[in-house]
Amino acid sequence: MRDLTEEKNASYKKTNNVASKLIPELERLDGISQGVRCFTAAGAGASYSRLSHSVDVLNVVHELTSGVDLKPQYKMTLELLALFHDIGHLPFSHSGEDALRRLSEPFDHDEFGAGLVLNSRSGAHQVCLENGICPELMAELIRTNSERTHPEAFLVKEIADRVAYLRSDLKAGCVPPWALSKLEDTVRMAKESIAWSWDGYTLKDTSFLAEILRLRDIKVSVLDQNAYNLIAHEVVAQGIGGLINNRKISVDDFLVATDADVMWLFDPQLRELLLNGIENSFTIIEEVRVSAASLTTRGDHLGGRKDTKQLLEIKEGILTFVSYPSLKEIYVPQTIADSSPIRLSAAESRCQLIKGSAVITKRVSER
Repeated sequence: MRDLTEEKNASYKKTNNVASKLIPELERLDGISQGVRCFTAAGAGASYSRLSHSVDVLNVVHELTSGVDLKPQYKMTLELLALFHDIGHLPFSHSGEDALRRLSEPFDHDEFGAGLVLNSRSGAHQVCLENGICPELMAELIRTNSERTHPEAFLVKEIADRVAYLRSDLKAGCVPPWALSKLEDTVRMAKESIAWSWDGYTLKDTSFLAEILRLRDIKVSVLDQNAYNLIAHEVVAQGIGGLINNRKISVDDFLVATDADVMWLFDPQLRELLLNGIENSFTIIEEVRVSAASLTTRGDHLGGRKDTKQLLEIKEGILTFVSYPSLKEIYVPQTIADSSPIRLSAAESRCQLIKGSAVITKRVSER
């Protein structure tokens, strides 16, 4: 498992020539993980912070622009966007974002990151000004990834960003070895396909983009759609919902917190489930596939009020039933689509929807 109290990532200072110090927005990213994979055996080796990832994206930008005569301000824009593109992420990344959405708190990490850059008191805002970059332009680039209207954002967020996280995940050995060499071939294709000008670029060939997406799908199926990773996501998302509903942390404080800040607010039993490793806390006992179904259940849960009736609905997909005998209040409040219901009483189980894999699990202690 990743040490949530690890020392600050020194790689930023070693590789970044944009700013002379670690600004607060980037320093916070060192305490934000890419997700909840650090709590699973399959993903622990591929767990890294958002700061490490941002540095990796910057290095890919350097790689793509190596030997190219670019307008200094244009190159600086690409470099700052690489560093700032993820500054709006919440604790536990998408799991934290999902937790807010379930509480009807609208949130978009790109929009939040753009707001940080626009805040005249932020370090990101000051770094933009010090390097001759308009904060309003940087905020707009963070908000979008359109090749047509904002090619700089497309290069950083659709090419460099994906190459960076694929490299990190593939090097962790979580996917077939051939995928890493294929990725490096694809990066060479990308470099050959980019036709640079003084202050921009065009793509002579876009076939490498499809290969990046294919490799991403392999990574997603192995790591992100791994059943245990999805269980970890649900446990964390609902735990965060409980903290906010029980006023152990406010939404405003959560927006600027780190993984460790939130982790040590969790109930000890919930924290133990995560730190022991999801595979050690749950075991797969059955697979269930469904074709267009929905589920209604009642019960207490960490993310809402007691005696709540919740309708879970899915299209073609898979239901996963997860039993938490010692944490009976946890279940998954998600609505995906409308269909005929399958009813399950709260006494029988709790339920979870997983799009990519189907499992019924139980606590290891029940074996």
